[in-house]
Amino acid sequence: MENNFTDKFLQFFEPTIFLEFLKENSVKIILSIIVYKLGKFGSSYIDKFFKILFEKAKTDRSVSSFIRSFLRVIYYVIIVLIILSIFGINISTVTGFLGAVSLVLGFAFKETLGNFFGGFIILTFKPFKVGDVIEYKNYQGEVTSIEIFYTKIRNYQNELIIIPNGILTNTELGNFSKNKVRRLDIKITVDYKSDIKKVKELLQEIVSNNPLTLKQPEYVIGLGELGTIGIVYNVFVYVKADDYNSLKYSLNEEIKLKFDENKICIPNFDIYRKNTELEGVQS
Repeated sequence: MENNFTDKFLQFFEPTIFLEFLKENSVKIILSIIVYKLGKFGSSYIDKFFKILFEKAKTDRSVSSFIRSFLRVIYYVIIVLIILSIFGINISTVTGFLGAVSLVLGFAFKETLGNFFGGFIILTFKPFKVGDVIEYKNYQGEVTSIEIFYTKIRNYQNELIIIPNGILTNTELGNFSKNKVRRLDIKITVDYKSDIKKVKELLQEIVSNNPLTLKQPEYVIGLGELGTIGIVYNVFVYVKADDYNSLKYSLNEEIKLKFDENKICIPNFDIYRKNTELEGVQS
């Protein structure tokens, strides 16, 4: 039976038979191409219409992107059904066949269905929404859309990351936009010869004078550890989530400048390691 099907399939592409098919169905083929082009052109306008409609209705962007992606699938299903009807294929037979194999397809495409229902879970329980900054494994960026099967995020390198919804609902991820305030943690190591009171005074001055530092909750600065190569200070500063990176870069730069100005040394771990290795060799 497989050989008969293969033979018929290959026979169809023989020049004479294929040309005869094109000749007999040329009008239908041209009409199908026109329907496809018009359908594709029209779907973009329908998508824009719903986008504007959702914006005016102030619909959540996560819900909007999910519904619009679902509607895009419906557009193309309708176009395919119209094209099938042009060629005289009984649509009711096709839909009946699809219904009969739906159970088989459910097993075959269980991951796709998982992604589909994952989208519903994301919209229902809202672990994140469009516009939030999330972290998944080594990817961190802003959620640009939540679609039927995938969620798209754009990272800080302006790269588009596409992650299946099913994975996002079954794994740990961080949402940095859920709370409006974040705590920035900075560890500063200084040489044991440094004046610890002076170090703390400088850190307090730097943190309190930075306009991005929140007054409440109050920042915390303390000697956190007597390390192997130096004294480790912990600096805990509260900041608006949107200003997190800006404050981090600003404080690091200001600390380095102030320490250089006041001749406070930040020990070099590589130099310490090399000296330790030399001492080991000499002993």
